[in-house]
Amino acid sequence: MEKRVDVKALYELLDDAERRLEDAAREMRLLLEDAEQKALPEEEAVRALRDSLKEISDMRTELAAKGAALGAAPSSFAIADWRRALAVYEEKRANEAGREALALLQRLYSEDEECQSAIETLRASCPSLEADALGRKKPDLLRDIKLLMEAFRQKKPLKPESKLLKYGMKLARFPEKLVIAAATGDPPLLLHEQGEAADETPAAEEADVPHDGSDGKEAARAEKENAAACAAAPAAADASAKEAQDERIATTLFERIREKYTTEHPLLEIEDHSAEKNPTAKTIKNYLKQGTATIGSLRRFVMILGSCRMIGAPWVAAQAKTDIALVKSVLADMAERGFLRLLHFRGLPDMYDVPARLYPELRAKEVLRLLHWKKKSLQPPEEIADPLVLEVLFNLLYEQGDLHADRRKGALHGKETDWYGDEGCFLLTSRTALREEHYIFMAAPPTVKWLEKVRAARRKAPESVLYLLGADAQHIEEIRAFLEEHCETALKVAGTYTWEEDVWKETSADEAKVRAEGAGNAAIEKNAPKEETTADSLQEPKSASADARGAGDEEALGEGAASGEMPTMEAASARVQLVAEMPTADAATIAAEPTQPMATESMTAQPMAEDAASAAQETPTAATAVIPPVEEMSAEEAASAAALAKDTALPGASAIMKSMHIEQHLHAMLECGDFASASAYIHAAAHFVPDSWKQLNQELSYALFAPLQKIRYSSDVLTDVYFTQSMGEPHEGLAVSAMLWNFYLDHTSYDYGMQSLLGTAKSFDLLKEAAGLSDALYILMQFKTEAQSGADKYADYRLKDKSRMEERVKELQRKAREYENTFVRGHITENGSNRRFIETQKLMFAPDGNLANALHSVAEGEREMFDLVRDYVAEAFLEDAEEGAPHFEMQNVSADKIDRLIDDCWHRAGSLVLIQRRSSKLVGAFRSSLQKRLEKIAVLLTQWVKCSDALGIDETNSCLPAYRKMHGRLLEQLEKAQESIQETDLPTWERQVVSRTIGEIVRRLRGDYDEKEQRFFYADFLRTPYVLLDEDFLPRVTQSVGDLESFFPLRRIEQHFAAEKPAFAVRLQEILDGSDDLGSARLIVSYLDATGEPPAPEVCAMIERMEPDSIIAHAERVKKEFIESLELAQSYGQIESAIEDKKEKILETVEAWFVRCRENLDYGFFAAIVEAFKKKIDDDAEHRGKALRTELDKLQTTLPPAADEEESERRAAKIKKIRRMIDIKNYTVAEDMLHRFGEDADDSPLESLQTDELRDFLRFYESSYNKVYRPNRTLSSLLHLHGRNKETRGGEALLNAWPKFGSSNQSDMIGKLLRGLGFSVASVKALSPIGKTENYEALLEEAAGGRRNYAHPFAAFGSRATQTPFRVICLYGKFDADALIDRFKEIGTAKPTLVFLDYALQKDQRNHLARKTKLEIPECCFAVIDRVVISYLAEHYAETKINRMTLSITMPYTFYQPYIPNAANAMPPEMFMGRKEALDKIVNPQGENIVYGGRQLGKSALLRMAEYTVNRMGDGSRALMVDVKSRGVEEAALRISREFADRKILAADFETRDWAELARAIRLRLDEKEARIPYLLLLIDEADAFIESCKAVDYRPFEELKNIQTIGQERFKFVIAGLRNVVRFDKEALSKNSVLAHLKSYTVRPFSVMEARELLEVPLACLGLRFSEEKQALVSTILATTNYFPGLIQLYCYKLLEAMKKDYAGYEEANTPPYEINEKHIKKVLAEADFMQDIYNKFDITLRVDEDCYYHILAILMAALYHDGENPEGYLPKDLLERGKDYGIKKMEMLSLENVHALMEELRELNIFRLTAGGRYLFARYNFFQLMGSKEHLEDELLTYMEE
Repeated sequence: MEKRVDVKALYELLDDAERRLEDAAREMRLLLEDAEQKALPEEEAVRALRDSLKEISDMRTELAAKGAALGAAPSSFAIADWRRALAVYEEKRANEAGREALALLQRLYSEDEECQSAIETLRASCPSLEADALGRKKPDLLRDIKLLMEAFRQKKPLKPESKLLKYGMKLARFPEKLVIAAATGDPPLLLHEQGEAADETPAAEEADVPHDGSDGKEAARAEKENAAACAAAPAAADASAKEAQDERIATTLFERIREKYTTEHPLLEIEDHSAEKNPTAKTIKNYLKQGTATIGSLRRFVMILGSCRMIGAPWVAAQAKTDIALVKSVLADMAERGFLRLLHFRGLPDMYDVPARLYPELRAKEVLRLLHWKKKSLQPPEEIADPLVLEVLFNLLYEQGDLHADRRKGALHGKETDWYGDEGCFLLTSRTALREEHYIFMAAPPTVKWLEKVRAARRKAPESVLYLLGADAQHIEEIRAFLEEHCETALKVAGTYTWEEDVWKETSADEAKVRAEGAGNAAIEKNAPKEETTADSLQEPKSASADARGAGDEEALGEGAASGEMPTMEAASARVQLVAEMPTADAATIAAEPTQPMATESMTAQPMAEDAASAAQETPTAATAVIPPVEEMSAEEAASAAALAKDTALPGASAIMKSMHIEQHLHAMLECGDFASASAYIHAAAHFVPDSWKQLNQELSYALFAPLQKIRYSSDVLTDVYFTQSMGEPHEGLAVSAMLWNFYLDHTSYDYGMQSLLGTAKSFDLLKEAAGLSDALYILMQFKTEAQSGADKYADYRLKDKSRMEERVKELQRKAREYENTFVRGHITENGSNRRFIETQKLMFAPDGNLANALHSVAEGEREMFDLVRDYVAEAFLEDAEEGAPHFEMQNVSADKIDRLIDDCWHRAGSLVLIQRRSSKLVGAFRSSLQKRLEKIAVLLTQWVKCSDALGIDETNSCLPAYRKMHGRLLEQLEKAQESIQETDLPTWERQVVSRTIGEIVRRLRGDYDEKEQRFFYADFLRTPYVLLDEDFLPRVTQSVGDLESFFPLRRIEQHFAAEKPAFAVRLQEILDGSDDLGSARLIVSYLDATGEPPAPEVCAMIERMEPDSIIAHAERVKKEFIESLELAQSYGQIESAIEDKKEKILETVEAWFVRCRENLDYGFFAAIVEAFKKKIDDDAEHRGKALRTELDKLQTTLPPAADEEESERRAAKIKKIRRMIDIKNYTVAEDMLHRFGEDADDSPLESLQTDELRDFLRFYESSYNKVYRPNRTLSSLLHLHGRNKETRGGEALLNAWPKFGSSNQSDMIGKLLRGLGFSVASVKALSPIGKTENYEALLEEAAGGRRNYAHPFAAFGSRATQTPFRVICLYGKFDADALIDRFKEIGTAKPTLVFLDYALQKDQRNHLARKTKLEIPECCFAVIDRVVISYLAEHYAETKINRMTLSITMPYTFYQPYIPNAANAMPPEMFMGRKEALDKIVNPQGENIVYGGRQLGKSALLRMAEYTVNRMGDGSRALMVDVKSRGVEEAALRISREFADRKILAADFETRDWAELARAIRLRLDEKEARIPYLLLLIDEADAFIESCKAVDYRPFEELKNIQTIGQERFKFVIAGLRNVVRFDKEALSKNSVLAHLKSYTVRPFSVMEARELLEVPLACLGLRFSEEKQALVSTILATTNYFPGLIQLYCYKLLEAMKKDYAGYEEANTPPYEINEKHIKKVLAEADFMQDIYNKFDITLRVDEDCYYHILAILMAALYHDGENPEGYLPKDLLERGKDYGIKKMEMLSLENVHALMEELRELNIFRLTAGGRYLFARYNFFQLMGSKEHLEDELLTYMEE
């Protein structure tokens, strides 16, 4: 028996040996270094080497022993040879295992009918029962059959049981009954004896088994068998005929191409993530329904296509008529998620198909419904060619044939397509009413049946056009030879296509005739005219065939026959027309016209049309769209339903452009000779509505040779553009202009289509009317044919000035040196998040690489390296020429080759990093960055080769004489044409285009042309500020600016066209005068320098002095001010919240343009955008004001008569104030006042700020000072108060109680004075003097009734003073600010102090005191009441306001910090603002029992305030707040019982873990008569863990507490507070049996605007800090930054006040207090290194509310979706759940959809998320998305959760 090799052990041994060899090599190098230096090595080094060599020797022996069973062990011991030998052995063993498994399958049967049916179906699904063949065709099927047989042979029952689960999961493709039978033996599976036929049934075996009384049965069975035998005879004959039909025709013609492609294009990698991602039917369905309308439709389209065959990105883009970049992105994403399989072959485009393991999921009903699949069940397609690379070639050429057929049909209607395929061969037939075309590809010997199909097709349509498709020219001849040998009729080959050249060649008439006469392979005459039609796009040969498509009807995908016919992808989606790109009624009508299905032998194109069309229609928006049946949507409706798929497209672009007269403006620009504006204008129009304007854009671009489109000329392309694609009569002027450029320029050497193109244009009236024009075209064509290059190469402007060319070469050398330093030698920042990208760059720009060497040769001017550089550039970067060498023009730089270079380096880099990111291909900004770099380098190298080559043109050049000979004749004809062109019947705008083309060619030929003119084609845009140019002087006209119509690109170009065009010097001066368009200024200077008219030196110097940093800083200020004004506008109600996401979208737009303008420093343009948005917001807000004025007018007319004159005056004042608010557009306050108009309640906190005690005090300061400044007289003698009312008496009492110098104990007088100042004094105690300073302490009374609205926010002189007295000192004599500070330091800063100073401070000294207290003694407040203050208070005495007045005019002159930044610290009741309703709900015995809300929302402060309030009711009521964080049921009971005991509510020794016992103790305590507690409130905080643990005991603690609460008389209530709404989160809690369902809950949300402003502004105002009306934007900014979270507002205001301790926050002493809060002050806060980090940390804490971190995970997933940008309208809970599961986050996998929805609702209540009008979720504010960090940061965070 053959000995098996332990392959795994051998691989491990080879890995160990390789590592040991590397170690030995390193040790040898160290010894060698010592030897070379004549130094004896260390003994340890020698010993290490000896040990290594011994280990290596042992490994060699072991390797030889273990590898003996390989059969063909390598002769050498090279590791690589052994790995290859192992791979061969593994393949051999795999084949053996496959053969064994298939042999078992052939013998397998079951007595169970269902099982037997499954076995037969499985055998029938195998295209071959030979292991080798099946392994090639269906490797996945062979693998699963081996696994099924492995399960069958396992010993039963399976141990462990997980094995059964493993087989069940891995064999999901097979019927469940069969898998269970194989794995469990029930029902049993049996084997026929060796040699028995597999198709014998168990009944046949039963024939030998005797049955009692079975004679009749046996006779019946015998009769049945005889009948079966009779029936089998004709069946055998049919089988024999079928076998003959399936027999392959013997030929060796295709062995060469098979060998070539197998060798040159091996399979490098198959990326199949389906096993890893394991998509389910539900996952597939949800994914296909997600995304924008365009992306969702595209995903469904791709899924249908990929389920039928391999597909490539260019062809999908062509079929879907959408951008190839979008298609590539969708394909890469689908492959990464396991929905597609990606195949990489060397030198071939990437191909995609659906993995085999997905088909069972695709067959799910919900998926089939989504795809509208109405045919038989989806099955994996059979492989069409063997080896796999030939299948790729098969598909690529099928795509080319299909695209070519579409192009040839153009706009013809009624087209039909069918297809018949065989292994390695296909026949594609395309029919219209006028013609029939056949496309044939062969790469393997066909079957007789397929050849019969070809013959029948040729006989049926003898006049049909035949095209052959092959890999190369020799392959074409091989196909031709085979067909000529085996077809009955002569072939008339109309054209050929070769993949490697990417060229369609139309066969000449002579050659066709020769072929038809059977002349065989007659050679084509060299000079015979050839007609070629490239399948390329204008720029990218293989990728842009979509551009060449006509606008005709689209077929649907059909279903192949059982013989393996492949459905045509032309049909796949009713060509999945993204109706979003069909704005014109004509196009829509054509697209909607129904097709006529044709019934053919092979297939029809109809069935799958319904499937794919319906699939793409799934998204119910107008923008989705697939072509509907004509009766469902009219052409007009289809046109109006157009939506743009471009990210940059303005939502209303279609509507805007409908209102524009685009064609009229375009013609006007051309008639005026403004070709730059016209080119940019039509380019922008084509970008936004391509179906309407793309065709004209192409025509005009080729006519103008406009650089914006980077066009490349060839006759085939022009034929496509002007004749094939054109819907009507061609624009003759544009076509002739393009032909002149094509024949003149040197873009394509071997342009065999010139003659055909000129012949097509011969009928033009223009060529007949314009003398000389036809001759000029002929002369140019003849020269290009003979010289194999255009006349431009030898034009006089190129040859007359070689010195200029030398200068150009030097300029290129300088730029090459710059690129070399930047890209090759430059430092690459390394961080883990983009490691693979870094490795890609290193590979691409490796110093010893070809690219770096080429750059170095150019940089150093190494002309001797010219040949090497030329060859490298041609191979690496230029489009392959049809014949000969490529032409070195920048238009010939191939985007495809650049992409291939990036992909190659990216794949190589993948093997160098440990963790690969989700994208299997480099995408996004990283890819764009590399593309731009490589394109720049490619253009530079191309230009260097071109210039160096031109310098080499001398008199010996053989083409120069021919050029000179035709030079004069050509000029003569062109000048004649120039004169006659104006006399033709062409429209004026076309005449202008032709005239310009002729004029420029003439100037080039005469040498009057400067090469720079092409570069500066659009330079005129620099004269105005409307259109920006990039660094290459190309206009940036494809990006709109939000919903600003005035900045829509076409509008901007119109504005430029209509504007006066100042001289460049004038425009430069405008920029210098403050427009900040530094980028434009630099471009102007560059342009003027290049054209020899440099600006004045002083202008250049001024531009040099324009510092980019200062411009950016200014732009930052503009942006910041705008954001502030935007926040203010929203705060004022000027931006309607009903307009979805309006403010956030404006912010995104402004931020995006800020970044874009940074590229070229054109911030003047950015400032204009900002101003436009401001005006738009202002204008849009007007209707809101009108509505409020109407409401106010209505209110006035409906008010009942006023009760008295006082009420009438009050009403009039309110109405006046409301009108003022409307006039200044503060609609929020106006609306609030309107709604509260009839209320008698006090004004809101913000209205109370309208009374400014400090300003009033300062206004009377001089008057008060002059009355009392004389120190030798008492206050009562200096002030005489008039009147005897209450206020006067109060003022006199203050003066009489004023302390007097020399009195020994003035405690009583101090008490009277404090009471007069509004303090509720309990006692005043005299203390020992501090030095000479009288010293007292004052204790205040508790607030009666518990509830009190504090008049000020200063706890030191309020609530805290009821427990801790404040200090009172009396000072006499003369003091200034410095003396006061010295005295304060002397007496100590331990206690807050009220200072009675019997002296009048001058105002400047009081201001100086304010500064010094904040800078020198901020740790303690000293509120100074001097003679000026007390006299003002006495004269303006108001009993209800006196306390607030006192502190409002004294506290600004000291430092006091009322804000509490740390939520863990107790909040004084003075600072408890807002939440009045919430407090009532908690305190009220009938109120809520459950309170929940996130961190930073003041939840704990709310509970503490409730405790404070109840404990101060004065009736014996008690409240107890207990923190039970992280405690379970018993621990919580213990903690609460101990707190009750400690607070003397329950017995001192009472404690328990039992909730029933605790409840009983509380109930008994409430029943006690002695020390009765009227009301007991239990507040349980941080109860999440406790609530969770209650679930295990059926929420028994809640039951116990609720039972006490229901005893009546409102004696007891409990409130439980947590972070999460457990009732919403846990469905069990909502069950009717649960007590939770019967308890009311309250959500603590972020503050309302009014509450937030109260907390922000009221305490600051009492400290003298105000936001002026002009600076109200700062309020909005602060609230936006803090998200209205009380905790964050506290932090922000804390920092604002702390900033006063440092440099006085930038305020000037002379003018303060009061302090007008300004940007300087805000900057002091923002400048703190840790402040924004604190904000972020607190935001982060809010998200990480518990150990599960669900909020944080959901926020990260939402941010990741934002980065992907798939659905800007918002996301559903299932989107986040699926994304979380896609990432493999275990915590997300544990959640149900309802859980996720509940969590997202909580995030909405936290103001982190918001709900859109469409029921989707987004971040409530865009800055939350920004706070989440970069994409790389998010990926790192997700990786953390994935690893948990």
